Amino acid sequence: MAAAEENNIIFVQVVEKYPCLYDPTAKGYSQKNVTDKAWYAVFVDCKASDSLSQHPLLLIVSYDGFRHNYFEKQVTPTLQKLKTLGTHAEYMRNVFETKTFPNHHSIATGLFPEVHGVLANSLYDPIYKRVLNFSYELWHQNENIIPIWNYNTSISWEERVDTAIGWFLHPVTPANLVMLYIEEPDASSHIFGPESQQVLKQLAKLDQLTDYLQHRLVDNNLSDVVNVFHLSDHGMDTVTLDRIVNLTDYVDRSTYITSGSSPVLGLVPLNKGELLVWTIAPHTKYNEEHIYKSLKNASLHDNFRVFKRADIPERWHFKNNNPNMNTTLGIHGYDNAESNMHPYFIACGPLIKKNHVIAPFDTVDLYSLFAHILNVSAPPNNGSLANVVDMLVVMPSHLTATPSVFFMVFILLIASLVVGGFTVLTLYWIRQRRIMDNVDFSY
Repeated sequence: MAAAEENNIIFVQVVEKYPCLYDPTAKGYSQKNVTDKAWYAVFVDCKASDSLSQHPLLLIVSYDGFRHNYFEKQVTPTLQKLKTLGTHAEYMRNVFETKTFPNHHSIATGLFPEVHGVLANSLYDPIYKRVLNFSYELWHQNENIIPIWNYNTSISWEERVDTAIGWFLHPVTPANLVMLYIEEPDASSHIFGPESQQVLKQLAKLDQLTDYLQHRLVDNNLSDVVNVFHLSDHGMDTVTLDRIVNLTDYVDRSTYITSGSSPVLGLVPLNKGELLVWTIAPHTKYNEEHIYKSLKNASLHDNFRVFKRADIPERWHFKNNNPNMNTTLGIHGYDNAESNMHPYFIACGPLIKKNHVIAPFDTVDLYSLFAHILNVSAPPNNGSLANVVDMLVVMPSHLTATPSVFFMVFILLIASLVVGGFTVLTLYWIRQRRIMDNVDFSY
């Protein structure tokens, strides 16, 4: 995948808090498309065995778009209880763009998007010369790798949990690593906004699913052997319709194609080499009467009619409808320094400290932790085990020497200060002695 500059792609990121970029002419755009997901993540590392895998067991559960402060809504008692049974952080620092695909790939690889190459939920590929939206080419870079999963939203959440538990218990190839993905509360947040009642219901439903998962672990004697990580990819923020920035007000739509989605868009000029520069100004609302008159005049010369609401014929039984127009929606993808973009984190299990709080950390730090728990070597990555090791009951052997090193440095520093202090006092005493020797006391 070539760099953006080489492909003459211009990225637009909204800065003002929090408008939404929107191109009404983009192919396939609809409010529903915002919520579509094509990544049902269940990856398995298997080892032949007659019962459970002899390796440590790890289950990673991702609730898409679960913001770190959703616990304040007080509809998730099970997840709240898990905090006391394990370790949690106030939040995780996710990667930019704060979108689903970049962050899940960073969690799974320990790499930043510029390294693993998944920069957004969709991208322009110069090889295929088109935008790839969860299409075949985006995921099948190596034809020798056969995917083992199919994304099917019709499968109930409970069935997904049962499948994951079944993989741990497989009589021939029991899994020791399973990643499970749930598309909520992200889907509802996009449509209704993160502060809506619909999202509140989804949070409660997710908490019930968490309770179901806990019981399934207990029922199958897995609760004392499986380390469970509950986390998310990003948060969510509220955007109202008056904050939407319509790019076609400022840029000729015929001169570019777009990739990605609000609030970060990639614009690929159709004429390669042409510099496309503009300033996004405050959105100008069109005057209703002006629009009506323009359409009314046009209707005199074309085959359509125009009505104001009050003028709609009664026989249509249409004008007295009071539509519940949703004027609030949810968007993510903003700067990963923004609090509402941060996801949550809870971990519990035999290797995890109980009732423990860890300082916020980067999502890329998890990869080395996962590798350590699974007792496998982690290849070079952008994270650090040292940033998250505090949640482990037993400190890794290669890190146990670290405190003593700091202690020795501290001792040497103190010793240097003491020696330096004595040296200064000695020199001062010698100087004073010489002064006194030169004083004449004969008078």
